[in-house]
Amino acid sequence: MKRYRVKAGVARFGIGRELVLEAAQIRPRRGNLGVPRTWDGLKPCRVTALAPVEFKAGEIVGLPELPKNLAIQFEEVLIKAA
Repeated sequence: MKRYRVKAGVARFGIGRELVLEAAQIRPRRGNLGVPRTWDGLKPCRVTALAPVEFKAGEIVGLPELPKNLAIQFEEVLIKAA
């Protein structure tokens, strides 16, 4: 899954969208996300939107594919291997 940074404004994703988010992004949105029971609360995790979720400029979101209608709003972020 590739990671993308929101360049400007607010990016909105609808119900059913799969995302990879950092723990700090999951916590405030947890009520709107399907989070696996095995999530330790510390590491990034693959989640599913159960309700619409929003991300502001500068936030990084992992997506299986970037929707064409959002392509101008995002830039790809290269993640260094550990």
